[in-house]
Amino acid sequence: MGVIGMVRDVTERHIAEERFRLIVVCTAASIGTDFFQSLVRHMAAVLRARYAFLTDCDDQKHRRLLALWNHVAIRPHHLIGIGGAQCD
Repeated sequence: MGVIGMVRDVTERHIAEERFRLIVVCTAASIGTDFFQSLVRHMAAVLRARYAFLTDCDDQKHRRLLALWNHVAIRPHHLIGIGGAQCD
């Protein structure tokens, strides 16, 4: 008679899932452009980052900044030139 066992540390996975859950819960009530601003602020807080931003590619030469959190305030959206780089 024998016993076979396996131990697996799932701590990192649980931490990642809890962080994701917190971001979802904190941004759930936000709509429209307020959602993007809420998302970057809460992502930075949950992930303990000083900066967070969201962009969208509106053409092949510019990225549109949807929201930027710089650890103090949310900056308004604007276009960012990306030179010869492609938006994917």
